[in-house]
Amino acid sequence: MFRCSVFIVLSFITPCVMFASDNTDTLANKKVPCGVASTTLLLKLNGQDVTYSDVEKEFLRDHEATELMTLSFADLATVLRRFSVPTVSYRVESTIDARNLPTPSIIFIQDASGQTDAGHFVVLKHLDDDGRAVLADATKLKPNIVMPLSKLQRYWKGELLTTRPSFANVTGLYVLFGCCLVASLYFGFRSWRREKNKVYV
Repeated sequence: MFRCSVFIVLSFITPCVMFASDNTDTLANKKVPCGVASTTLLLKLNGQDVTYSDVEKEFLRDHEATELMTLSFADLATVLRRFSVPTVSYRVESTIDARNLPTPSIIFIQDASGQTDAGHFVVLKHLDDDGRAVLADATKLKPNIVMPLSKLQRYWKGELLTTRPSFANVTGLYVLFGCCLVASLYFGFRSWRREKNKVYV
């Protein structure tokens, strides 16, 4: 759960400010696909030094420009992986589950009519201490939209796309743990042998 501190708040806000400063001209001059903008912001929140144009080029490898307005979660996941950011998809079934959901993540919200084709990708940054969702609409440069979770779930079916530690990082942790374990066993055994071989007079 998110803890309210100056450091953590800044760590979430700064990437959004960077996104705005890097992409103001791009966003102001054309209608921006929400999937591309949300993917760019999620990459920034994960420490990637990318611009909107960088991410858009990756989407254009697989799609025509006119298709960028109708991207799917699978399309977003493909581009995230190209930036070496492994992804995982979740479906939240209840409010209780939602309070433990992984953030930041990309979610798809519908309009009041509930029409899927009228939906919009946004970034769910975190839940605040009151259990409210803090969203970012990257297409409108709105870094913090606070909404009660109960209200959000009226427009959100529960699907989300988030990132996870890469296999390389996880493997590195296991290797480090294994090395520490072997070292401790080795030195422990040597200490035991010395004690065993001591001659007491």
